[in-house]
Amino acid sequence: MVSAANNKKELREQISTLPDFSKSEVLASDRAAIACSVESGRFAVGLRDNGIVKVKVLPADTFISVEVEQVGEASVSRKTGFAKFSTNSGPKEINLCVHFRDTEFPVLRVCLFVRVDETALGELSAMKMGRDWESKILAVAHTSTTRAVPLIQDDVKAISPPGVAAEVSALHRLLVEGVLSEEEFREAKLKAISR
Repeated sequence: MVSAANNKKELREQISTLPDFSKSEVLASDRAAIACSVESGRFAVGLRDNGIVKVKVLPADTFISVEVEQVGEASVSRKTGFAKFSTNSGPKEINLCVHFRDTEFPVLRVCLFVRVDETALGELSAMKMGRDWESKILAVAHTSTTRAVPLIQDDVKAISPPGVAAEVSALHRLLVEGVLSEEEFREAKLKAISR
């Protein structure tokens, strides 16, 4: 039987052989992996299913959303059918979930942490890793909209105050949720960048 470490290694190797992702960092669990290329505005995703590894490159415009998911420990009572959540501290699992407009990879779930017993070692570092990857993924997602902006990327960095990235990220979430239209998003983003 192939170990989880070998599965992670195989997924990383498969993705790092792709042209735009040869030098990219790859986040991998034993079943799923993702890499980001801001330069090309694309994602590389990999999935192991029944021993077969599938790898695909997705453009930034297929991105829908990303979240750091915390799954609690739950059990269902046979008598009542209601779920009963345990009182153990912390989540049982922490996953990075990325949603795409793609039939083969609609949701990619990369496991960052699993609590086997009462010990929660690694939970904080998994949350930090999840937030870091969430930022990387949002940076790639913004490349498809940033390319439509008539400013050179270096000019945007030079004139942007530190809080602009967070503001643009919040605006993008509103766009994904359908609160803002594409045009309203572009206008608000240009205002944020030009401040």
